[in-house]
Amino acid sequence: MMGTLDPKHAFQEGPGPAVGDHTPTLKLHTLGELVLPTGRIVACDPFLVSGHEEPFTHGVAAGRHPVLVNVAEANGDARVAYAIVRFGERPPVRWEMALISGQDAGTLGEGEFFGYGVDAGTGCFMDAQVARILAERSTEENDYNGDLLEAMEKTYVHTWSWLDVVLDPATGANVVAFSSGWGDGSYPSFWGFDETGAVACLVTDFGLFWSGAEE
Repeated sequence: MMGTLDPKHAFQEGPGPAVGDHTPTLKLHTLGELVLPTGRIVACDPFLVSGHEEPFTHGVAAGRHPVLVNVAEANGDARVAYAIVRFGERPPVRWEMALISGQDAGTLGEGEFFGYGVDAGTGCFMDAQVARILAERSTEENDYNGDLLEAMEKTYVHTWSWLDVVLDPATGANVVAFSSGWGDGSYPSFWGFDETGAVACLVTDFGLFWSGAEE
């Protein structure tokens, strides 16, 4: 783990770490299941896909896996602090930065990280196969991004939203998207490993509880 980056609060509920003068309340919400035909996960801004998104180098079992978000609420404001894919029931006891090909965590300095860029206030998880489909639709169907926005508006509660859309009916493969913390920026993801060394979860940390980190 580099510097102040630590997703240890990802599964915490109730009072969270202080943010300025406020202590937000954390609450987990289950959004659905992520369907992974290949087990290669892409995390990105779904409105910026090009078809060349790289999956994380660590693969997981193909199949269906629960997706959750942990939302921090304070003074009438609610923000997605963490987005989570679960792969087992055991809690994570060790964290490792999720990397794509060509990235080396050993090159990072204090407080630095590798993450994905957000320019539409939204992050997502999807299979690498689905990323290509989404890129094709975003290009060929001029208003497909508009359809995604409409889907997110249907779940909107002040001040976050989410969607779960099937893009490959043959396999059921989908994209699960969610608001990204305070909005645009660059955000790291982490693999959580349980006490047996198995992958317990994948967590994207939207930076509500750390500062001074750089991409």
